[in-house]
Amino acid sequence: MANQHFEVIILGAGVSGLTAAHELLPSTKRLAIIEDYPSAGGNHLSTHMGGCSFDVGAIFFWSDSPLLQMFPGIEAHWSPVNYSIARVTPQGDVRAYPFDARGELGARPWRYRFAVLADVLAHKLFHHHKASAADFAKAYMGAMLFHDSGLADYMRRFYGFSAEEISYPFALRRMKWIAKNAGVAPRALRLVRSAGQRLGLVERPASLRCFARSPEGFQGMYGHAVACLQASGAEVFLNAGTSSVRKTPEGFEVCTAAGTFTATRLISTLPLVNITRLLGLDATNAPASTSLVTACFRFRGQRNFTALILHNFAADGLWKRLTVHSDYHGPVDGWAFFSVEVSVRGPLPSIDTIVTDFRTTTARAGLLDGELECLGSFVTDFAYPVYDQAADARKAALLQSLTALGIESLGRQGGFDYIPSTTEAVALARARLKVGPSVAA
Repeated sequence: MANQHFEVIILGAGVSGLTAAHELLPSTKRLAIIEDYPSAGGNHLSTHMGGCSFDVGAIFFWSDSPLLQMFPGIEAHWSPVNYSIARVTPQGDVRAYPFDARGELGARPWRYRFAVLADVLAHKLFHHHKASAADFAKAYMGAMLFHDSGLADYMRRFYGFSAEEISYPFALRRMKWIAKNAGVAPRALRLVRSAGQRLGLVERPASLRCFARSPEGFQGMYGHAVACLQASGAEVFLNAGTSSVRKTPEGFEVCTAAGTFTATRLISTLPLVNITRLLGLDATNAPASTSLVTACFRFRGQRNFTALILHNFAADGLWKRLTVHSDYHGPVDGWAFFSVEVSVRGPLPSIDTIVTDFRTTTARAGLLDGELECLGSFVTDFAYPVYDQAADARKAALLQSLTALGIESLGRQGGFDYIPSTTEAVALARARLKVGPSVAA
C-alpha cells in the first residue's frame, strides 16, 4: 500500500482517541485513527462464552454521558441497568460501598466507637505525614477504621501492593472518594442537604439513568462511534499491526501492516512503554501497569447478595470485584453469569488458582449456594497504572521526552493516569487538546 499523508494521526481508538478525533475533525482535513485491536473501544472489551456475554470489569454509562452528544444514536447500543454496589467486609458481611459509618460503627460496642473517634482525632491533630495513600486515608478515618473496614486490604488487592507503597500525590488526585465518604465534614454536609431536601428548602438533584453496552458487545457501540467519525471525514484503520513510529523533518511516520502513514501532528493514547518502544527508545524506566485477569463464571442456585457490583474488602481472596452481567442482560437457560477481576503485578496466577480461591472466599462469606462453573478467562495488559513512589518521576521523564519530539499524550494509557470513568476520560482529553500541542502532555 502506498504511503498516506494526514494532518493528524491518532494512535489508539479508545475513548480518549475517539474524543480527540471528534474534537479535531471540524478543523482537520485529513485525520487517521490507527488501532491495533480488531475493534475500537480500547480496554472496553467484551466476550461471549457459553452463550453468556461478559465484560472486562464494571463498565457503565450514564444519561449525562458526553458520548450521547458526540455520537448521536449510540444509546441504541445500550441496555438499561438498575445500578447497585456493595462490598464484602472483613467480617463476611455485605455492606454499602465504599464505607458504611452506621454499619462499621453502629453495631460495635461504645468502647470501640470511642477508640475510633480518638484515633481519628489523633491523626487529625498529630499525624501529618504525607508520604503514601495510607497516610491520606488515615487522615480521614484513622488507622483503626482504615484496617478494620477492609480498605487497606482492598487497596492492596486493587493496586497490587500495599497502601504504604502507593504515592501520596496519586491518592490526593484519585482517592477523593475517601474524603467524601469517610470525612466528618462531608458527611455532616450531606445530612444538612438531605434535611433541606426533605423540607423543600433545597432542590433535589435530577436522578441519572444507568446503562451498559447491549448484548452484542462493545463492538456495537464503538462501531457506531467509528461510523460517526468516518461520516465526518476520519479514516480508521483497525487491526493495523503498528511496527514503528519515527520522527521526521516533516512530522511523523507510522509504519503498520496496513501501510505507512505520515502526519505533521501525532497524538498517542498508547501505553507509555509501547509508544516508547515503537520509537526505538529505551523503555526500561517506563512506569509499570498491572494486568487484569477476568474470570467468567455462570451460577445456578441461591445468590445471597443483591448488588450488581460487589467489591472484596475481606482480608483474603485474590479477586477484587464481581459484576453480575445477567442482572441486565438476563439469565441464560436459568444460569446467572458474572465476571470476577483479579489485578496482577508480575507473574499471572493460573486460572485454576483463581477459581479455587474464589470458591473458597465466597463460600466462607456465604455469598453463593449452588452450582458454580468457570467458563473461561482472559487477560488485559496495561489495566491500571501502578502508582508507586517512583511512578510520578518516571511518568514525567517519559512524557517530557515525548513532548520534546512533538508527540501529544492523552488518556489513561497515553498519559499514565488512573481515569475512573468515560465521562472523565472525555473531559480530560478535551482539556488537554485545548492546551495545545506543545504542552498537552
